[in-house]
Amino acid sequence: MPTLDQRKNFAKGIVSTGYDASATTIVLATNEGNKFPAFAGNPFNVVWWNSTDFADPADDPTAEIVRVTARTGDSLTVTRAQESTTAAAHNTGAKVYKMALCLTKKMIDDIEAVTTGLTKCAFMAKATSAQSLPTAYTQVEFHETYDPGACFDDAQHRFVAPIAGYYFFSACFEAANEIGKYMIGALMRNESIINASSSPVLAIAALHTIHLFSMTYLDAGDFVSVRCAHDNAANISIEPSDSRCVFTGFSVYNGS
Repeated sequence: MPTLDQRKNFAKGIVSTGYDASATTIVLATNEGNKFPAFAGNPFNVVWWNSTDFADPADDPTAEIVRVTARTGDSLTVTRAQESTTAAAHNTGAKVYKMALCLTKKMIDDIEAVTTGLTKCAFMAKATSAQSLPTAYTQVEFHETYDPGACFDDAQHRFVAPIAGYYFFSACFEAANEIGKYMIGALMRNESIINASSSPVLAIAALHTIHLFSMTYLDAGDFVSVRCAHDNAANISIEPSDSRCVFTGFSVYNGS
């Protein structure tokens, strides 16, 4: 994953004198260097062109993109002929040459490379039919899924990782409970628990809410689902009409 270049608004300066096609130390006019980023981090590319004859650098046939690898005051250390441009002499007499930190193809390519490794998936899912839950861990079925990331397997009611990386999961699970009983909710990665939480034992029948969170590494194709269990001797029937089975806060961010 590339590191993005330094950037600064309105970074354009006048070059102090002319330079040939091999020069790598370029001195700007007095105080013009302060218009560019203070060199405390990454390099950046600038466009170098004849501003006397060409107000738009795109019109200068000898315009060149160079990479600034260091700056001390008005002095720039550069690498010539960047982004498919050619090192050229910028020293025609009586012409004013300028350098500008502009949006270039490299900037767009770097941004695309960074965001290609980022996927987002967020959805709210809820049951549309009753489900009977045995005492052992069982997968909770969810329907009516809203999934802009297309990472949710509706048939299997689970999230499937599109690429390898770290993912963050957040879920809220609600289910009815018998008096004196408790519920357990779990996030499962490939059928193994990665996070579990139980509701307290209540003296009255009520909805028990379980919040689950996990930051975990997934390989491409790994899947995560929600499971629940309880200590009732009989099965518990979840009825969607009273919101006893809701999976509301699931989001995924991958920055591998």
